[in-house]
Amino acid sequence: MNYSIQDIIKEVRLALDENEISVPLIAIADNDTLSLNAIISQKLVHAVRSVTQESPSNLLDGGVSFATTVTWESGVSGKGMGYTTLPDDFMRLVVFQMSDWHRPVLDPIEDSDPIYLLQKSKFSGIRGGVDKPICAITTYPEGKVMEFYSCIGGLTVTVKMAKYIPYPSIVNDNISICPKLLIPVIYYTAGLVCSTYKDKEHADVLFSIAKDYLK
Repeated sequence: MNYSIQDIIKEVRLALDENEISVPLIAIADNDTLSLNAIISQKLVHAVRSVTQESPSNLLDGGVSFATTVTWESGVSGKGMGYTTLPDDFMRLVVFQMSDWHRPVLDPIEDSDPIYLLQKSKFSGIRGGVDKPICAITTYPEGKVMEFYSCIGGLTVTVKMAKYIPYPSIVNDNISICPKLLIPVIYYTAGLVCSTYKDKEHADVLFSIAKDYLK
């Protein structure tokens, strides 16, 4: 969901106790308001990225579609392992499911995971399958890809669901944030601002609050 940067700045300032009638959480003079707003805007992108990457999958929603095309290792559609190239702005998987799988994959493994080597076994029972599918992010000559293990349905198999969250960016004074992550993003941003002003004590408190919302 898209949120106004100006609205988020107001919420971060509230989290910093930075308003007309309260004592500032951090010592910033009134004539530094524009400077503070610029710092909040800058730190917001980092906060969205950190919070989204650390969030449990049940707090994610929405996302952008991908995997419009897939390639099959066997050369036979719908049989065995397949893979799809990842968008350049791919940050985190939301959900991926092939049509013959009994459940989706929410958390892919990396090619450095010991489980990844098992996916290359010649024994199909060791690899991921329709009952316990596995997705793995790795690198091919053409770039980052996501392998999926595996399918048995043949020609009728299609991509049932494929959503990802891109790296955050500010576009037209708006930024996209998963709705359930808005509050932790606000507190995490406030923590980053405190860190900028060398206020580690308050930064740690704000980071802790943000993490509590991710439990």
